[in-house]
Amino acid sequence: MGHPGGHNYFDILRLLIAFILTATMGVHSYYRHTQESIKAVSMRKLIYWLYSLAFLIACVTNFVLLALTIATKSYGEMPPHVGAFTILLVFSYLALLAGARKGPYK
Repeated sequence: MGHPGGHNYFDILRLLIAFILTATMGVHSYYRHTQESIKAVSMRKLIYWLYSLAFLIACVTNFVLLALTIATKSYGEMPPHVGAFTILLVFSYLALLAGARKGPYK
């Protein structure tokens, strides 16, 4: 919760990190999507595209929440499940990257 008369800097910092993280990972997943073989539609290419779309949605949501938090000086009315979705999305993408083979899908 924001304290009266001022920003809750922890919430602002957390939302800023979430915004930057989702934007960076979204760009990365889209880049990986474009690096997959153009000749064939592969499951991995589709997965990277879906992750880039999910990161775009999470990025926009986190940006809007960041702007609202700064404008209203309070995070109290924001939905808590957005942070949980962001964390799950980031960790599931990291798990995908850890298990992905090196080089393009053949």
